[in-house]
Amino acid sequence: MPTPAPRCPASSRADLIALLKLTRWLGRYGPNRHRDGLDGAWIDITGVAHLFGGEEALLKDLVGRLRGFGVSARVGLADTFGAANALARFATTRRASAIAPAERTDDVIATLPVEALRLAPDAVLLLKRVGLRRIGQLTGLPRAALEQRFRSQVSAKSRAREMADLSGAVILRLDQALGRASEPLRALAERPVLSVRRTWSEPLISSDALGNEVNVLASELSTALKRAHLGARRVGLTLYRADGTTAHIAAGFSAVTQDSGHIQRLLAEKMQAIDAGFGIDVAELDARQTERSTAEQSALGRGFAETHARAEAALIDRLSNRLGAHRITRVALRASHIPERASVRVPSQAPRSPEPDPHIGKARPILLLSPPEPIEVMA
Repeated sequence: MPTPAPRCPASSRADLIALLKLTRWLGRYGPNRHRDGLDGAWIDITGVAHLFGGEEALLKDLVGRLRGFGVSARVGLADTFGAANALARFATTRRASAIAPAERTDDVIATLPVEALRLAPDAVLLLKRVGLRRIGQLTGLPRAALEQRFRSQVSAKSRAREMADLSGAVILRLDQALGRASEPLRALAERPVLSVRRTWSEPLISSDALGNEVNVLASELSTALKRAHLGARRVGLTLYRADGTTAHIAAGFSAVTQDSGHIQRLLAEKMQAIDAGFGIDVAELDARQTERSTAEQSALGRGFAETHARAEAALIDRLSNRLGAHRITRVALRASHIPERASVRVPSQAPRSPEPDPHIGKARPILLLSPPEPIEVMA
């Protein structure tokens, strides 16, 4: 008799880690995304669908890639998170994806059960008791009538408040699904200030081709920074491989920059260690930290000083990105009445504090003895 294969015990922690990895990969379809519970994820594809040939083409690409990874998925697309969640989990279409056309959300989700509104079990049970089983029955019902039906199920005054809370939850979820009430969503990572991306139908494998495309991204980001009157303090490059893995590169600057050439040089040094694998088909360059940059006309005689300052900043950036930001430091003032604690070493790329040291201009010792020597006084 053959020995049965050992069963692999379920692990909620391992499932959560796998879901988070998948959610990070979903960044190829939009920078804002996060997991939804323990069995789903959401993506904001605003301004991204045209890069894939439209919404239907994007969903087809998404479902096809997930199927290639061995992941079965149901996908819903709508103007609101509540409607998209309802379509993904409760739509009866045979296709793996369901789309609610713009401004027709209420018609598309009308046939879905009330469970699709993400309601508590008590609220669902109460709705079914009063004969409301479909979302469409709620949309055409006046709010006062809905609350009256909830009250009709209440006999004890002690439960009146509980029923009122349930009716309020039903109205809120319905309004969120239809776009009448906002539903803020927290993304997996902080949204970049500015972001540019490029996609290719054929994955890039050659390092030269990839480097040329990253240079184009740097130029586009530089143009966007100038248009917004911003300078980058930190940028990040995300490369999405065809096999579902990603690679990340980050670069920091000691002074705000809009120079595409400087951004390209810092990224090029780290791209040498990137393995393209089966090819890279999406690249995204983000300005993750920016500061206001105002264009000032330099006075005569200051040109050499400004050129020297830019060259110094470029050198600091190259050394910091090559050796590590914590290895290249500078001395910064720190507010302390103890002289030996009035300065501290910080990374050279750290922003300079605009606040002056309160002890500057006051009487301070010009020399500290090491070790300190006691001073004898008469009284």
